[in-house]
Amino acid sequence: MTFVTDVLIWYLCGNERARAPLAGVPFDLITQTFSSVLHISEKVSHRAASFLERYAASHGLEAADALIAATALVNRQNLTTGNATHYRIIRGLDVVVFSPS
Repeated sequence: MTFVTDVLIWYLCGNERARAPLAGVPFDLITQTFSSVLHISEKVSHRAASFLERYAASHGLEAADALIAATALVNRQNLTTGNATHYRIIRGLDVVVFSPS
């Protein structure tokens, strides 16, 4: 699973609803070090660039959101976020909406 840090922030602030989307994520919240991090590969970079060409002007897609979406798609993972509207325009991206309340 790929998740946007807003979900992690809600969890660290004590929001219990954020626990389920983070189940099984390989990190230690006490030391806050990740044991597995997805790096930006050339494939992810190219996919993100294509998203920006397609959606930046027409839908306001920003570089960070394009990279996040591309990372999830290239790694064949769903994307959990509290900001689903940023990603709805990207076909094929499985967006899981997180709501803190």
